[in-house]
Amino acid sequence: MPDHSKIALLVLAAGGSSRMGVSKQLLPWGKTTLLAHCVATITKLEHSHQFVVLGAEIRKIEKSIAHLPVTILNNESWEQGLGNSISFGINKIKSAPANYQGVLILLADQPLIDHAYLRSMISLFSDNNSIVASAYVDGKIGVPALFGRHYFDELSELSGDGGARSVLQAYREVIRLHSEPEKLIDLDTAEEYEALYTTIHQS
Repeated sequence: MPDHSKIALLVLAAGGSSRMGVSKQLLPWGKTTLLAHCVATITKLEHSHQFVVLGAEIRKIEKSIAHLPVTILNNESWEQGLGNSISFGINKIKSAPANYQGVLILLADQPLIDHAYLRSMISLFSDNNSIVASAYVDGKIGVPALFGRHYFDELSELSGDGGARSVLQAYREVIRLHSEPEKLIDLDTAEEYEALYTTIHQS
């Protein structure tokens, strides 16, 4: 049986939010912010270790989660894309003394992802060769995604804006899928944010 206490959680929140026009990490979400909401969600998972990759406007953004029990990683090369932030985070996790068996990668701009969703993904994780990914309504697979240690080296070499897509495509035949597509809404534009916020908080 895998030791689920040896799974790290890696939140990617280093981007400059160019499509949003403002730092999406600091957008209000209920009584908190998008990023703080995400971090509070992952801290509800027992026996996990939480890391948050920041980059753009780090000094301002890190203050919003300073009260939460997470390790903040400063990616000074964040402008090189999502893949670069994954690589940066994975290299930090690889060098940690905890000898993690897996890493669960998620984005700060998917606020409907709750701890039950993440716990279900972790329950599907079987060994260091496992990949558990999210199934989207259009047939695509993506994050949140949980990678066993076997894939750390490949993840640590990613670059550009493709995220972990290339690794997921290369090993699609071994991936176990978790399907709750209604929770997979991500917020890239002000219109998307306002529509979802109104639906959730003002309905």
